[in-house]
Amino acid sequence: MLRAVYLLALFALVSHGAELRQLRSKGASAQKWWPLDAVMGRTATPSPSKEASHESPMQVAKDAVILSASFGHQTQAICQEAAPAEQMKCRELAGDRLFCALLKRHAKKYEHLEGIRQERSKCLEIDIMEDSVEAAKDAALEKDAAQG
Repeated sequence: MLRAVYLLALFALVSHGAELRQLRSKGASAQKWWPLDAVMGRTATPSPSKEASHESPMQVAKDAVILSASFGHQTQAICQEAAPAEQMKCRELAGDRLFCALLKRHAKKYEHLEGIRQERSKCLEIDIMEDSVEAAKDAALEKDAAQG
């Protein structure tokens, strides 16, 4: 069993490496992309897909920040005491709170992005006095009450 898992992981690494070499040979390495480029105002971004082209620059920046590993570690640490059934909701709420705090601290970085007003108005609706674990519990209770 362990040998099968090892071989599968090795195959995934080899195929991913081949894919990267193929992209590099096509000149894709000339346009490097970093997840926080949108946040930092850099222009080098991956070519947008048809679905992503409808997102505002603020949403693209928010997605880049929220999907980063360090952000994920922070939300995981905040929600470690949440019940397993409430983990996803807790992490979502913690992510919203952390992003709003980031917006407030680094307002000048984001003020030029289209969609900043809508994001700030969402942040005004968040009760910062309630922690994410409690907010997830409340959301679950509200959902249960609505269903039955």
